[in-house]
Amino acid sequence: MRQKVIFWIPRVLSVILLFWWGLFIYLSHGFTIPSIFEWVFWAVLSIITFVSWKFEFLGGSLYFFGGLFYLIVGFGRVSLVGYLMVPIPLLLMGSIFMLVGHKKRKIHEK
Repeated sequence: MRQKVIFWIPRVLSVILLFWWGLFIYLSHGFTIPSIFEWVFWAVLSIITFVSWKFEFLGGSLYFFGGLFYLIVGFGRVSLVGYLMVPIPLLLMGSIFMLVGHKKRKIHEK
């Protein structure tokens, strides 16, 4: 039972993140030319989510390095709230996906 909960937590969180981010982009900008880059970022996150569902460790690494990339690129360019609101969920989900992938690998090795 505990394994199933750990297995589903990052998947549910990633879908909630995608829904929330998409809703935020749509409600703040809609489908306009200025929001194209935000929609591209959302599409990249969708692809990473799809990869994470199949290959947990690889997808988790992509989430984690995406969060680190945003921390490095966004340093000094955005407010503190924006600086922390974007990468923290990415780092968290990346860590959880990598943990699930590691546990899954250990189980298959036995």
